[in-house]
Amino acid sequence: MAYKACPNETCNRKVTDRSSGQYDCRSCGVSSAFRYKFNVKTSICDETENQWVTLFEDAGREVFGMSAHELMDLREHDASAFHRRIEAVQMEKYCFRLRYKLENYNDTLKPNVTVDRAEKVDRSSADYWRDIRRRIDLCYT
Repeated sequence: MAYKACPNETCNRKVTDRSSGQYDCRSCGVSSAFRYKFNVKTSICDETENQWVTLFEDAGREVFGMSAHELMDLREHDASAFHRRIEAVQMEKYCFRLRYKLENYNDTLKPNVTVDRAEKVDRSSADYWRDIRRRIDLCYT
């Protein structure tokens, strides 16, 4: 769901815990802190199909409505609120822009699908159908 990342804003590398309470980043060196970053593997679906995807920081923030650090803090200090947050995003409607790449794994081509962008669909809006048309047009640009 999330990993411990280097606190440097320009670095997204995973840090490793050291026995001294410090964190080691391979590119930036040793740090006394870390920040959580989203790495969520989940299934999304529509009326026709489902697709396993990975959500990283920006898409995760849009879907969960908070940063990975805030979500993991919630998990650590209030498990019931964490579970309510996870349940709240299930079966919600989003418009996803996906990036699809075939990668070779053990001599087999496997799809790697990541979410580039996630936008919540507001079905109560008076401009719902115009918004749907705009989103479809975005897919072809």
